[in-house]
Amino acid sequence: MDECIMQQIFSRYREIYIIGWGFGVWCASAAFDKYLIRLGHLGHFHELKFWAKIKRAIAINGTLIPISRTWGITPQSYDKTVAGLPDNTIMEKFLHHMCHTKKEYDFYMANAPQRDASQAKEELVTIKENLFLSNSLTWDTAIIGDNDIIFKTPRQKLFWENYSNISDGYIPGTRRRFRHRVVEIPGSHYLFNRFTSWEELIAL
Repeated sequence: MDECIMQQIFSRYREIYIIGWGFGVWCASAAFDKYLIRLGHLGHFHELKFWAKIKRAIAINGTLIPISRTWGITPQSYDKTVAGLPDNTIMEKFLHHMCHTKKEYDFYMANAPQRDASQAKEELVTIKENLFLSNSLTWDTAIIGDNDIIFKTPRQKLFWENYSNISDGYIPGTRRRFRHRVVEIPGSHYLFNRFTSWEELIAL
């Protein structure tokens, strides 16, 4: 996300709820890193008060180290998927792994972003080329599907259990104590069909 767009968002809203899904967990944190660097270069340190507007940061089926044998998708699996694209057959196979049932698949397709297999490949290549360890956001909740075969459930649980142990103290820019929760619910990688509204999700 462009840093200028982030600045506009933070200035527009009194409260901000961040929800990252899959690679979006890392992407959100990476975007914040770039935004903080921009503020530093401009000397706009007073704008760091935006942190107090962040009420929740919820990670859904993703980690901050998304390409990893231990905490994410293995490099071999990732590279195999990238190599297979833009073959639409590979794309369909991935989507069916992401959504275990036909009901989940139909729900996802009815709400899916308008992009083809070539764009998906470009996105995956860009992520790997720009991957770095990012921890600028404080994620208070990790929601994990108990049958995720994209970001394997045990790897997610291992990552967030370790995250809970090291991320102690206060949330940056606030006086709120950090409390991290791991919530495991029935489901695959795609969990949004489990919720009827954003309000229901952020209340979890």
